[in-house]
Amino acid sequence: MSFFSRLFRRKPESQPAPPASAGLENASREVEDAQRVENAHSTDESNRAQVSAQRVQRAVESILDSEALTQDLDDEAAALLVQWGVAWAERLAQATTSIQEDEASEQALAERLRAVRQMMRATSRWAAAQAAMDPVSRVSALRKILEQAAQAQGAAFLLPGEKKSAEWADRLAGLGNQPAQAVAELRKLLENPRHPIS
Repeated sequence: MSFFSRLFRRKPESQPAPPASAGLENASREVEDAQRVENAHSTDESNRAQVSAQRVQRAVESILDSEALTQDLDDEAAALLVQWGVAWAERLAQATTSIQEDEASEQALAERLRAVRQMMRATSRWAAAQAAMDPVSRVSALRKILEQAAQAQGAAFLLPGEKKSAEWADRLAGLGNQPAQAVAELRKLLENPRHPIS
């Protein structure tokens, strides 16, 4: 290539720099995208919280709407048993917060709540009559309560053996004819198996 050719050859045109407003538009678009993602996440969290609250409410109502669960007890013992049942129902319902509201999860919760109600009914009968029961009947009644508690709690509950059940029944029998205290002490035993009977 000659000197003149090199001298007069057209230089490639440089690309014009993008206007400053283009960078602002891109940044604005990114912020909007991030806000959309955050809003979607907040909506999911809100929906999950609403589902959880509804489950808890239905679970608690399943306890409160059944007066037959405490019909054998005086008012003090009945109130303690209902408090226990409500606390258990709330725990079970809250444990399903991460589960979608589908038929399978609702069925699983319903089965556990049914076991809680059956445990309450068995506790009501036991607390009202345990002081007058013979040792074999006392252990049998307590075993029914423990088996329902195991169904309600699932794998987290370690069902005591026959020997431990008999030991608990004897210790609880020492309370005499005090249904409210029997309910309170049974709850403490199930929530803390090493709890000494007071």
